[in-house]
Amino acid sequence: MSEHDDGAPYKVWIFFRDGTHWLSADNLETGAAVECAFRQTQTLGAKLGTTRRVIIEDCLGHTSFEWQFKKGVTFPKVGAKP
Repeated sequence: MSEHDDGAPYKVWIFFRDGTHWLSADNLETGAAVECAFRQTQTLGAKLGTTRRVIIEDCLGHTSFEWQFKKGVTFPKVGAKP
């Protein structure tokens, strides 16, 4: 297990309409990962639909956050209890 209890460090992945994906950022602490993912959801590509999905992945490979084009935040569910 990592020295971090919250699953850090995190990665931010971007998925595109053509099926490709890109590692936007790696080795981020929690707040930085959230800020990075948010920025990716505000890009021109996210608004036009060339960016289809943005996720935050923890050090164990688990998805901690997901945003999808035309759906917004799909994970975690709004109001979900830990």
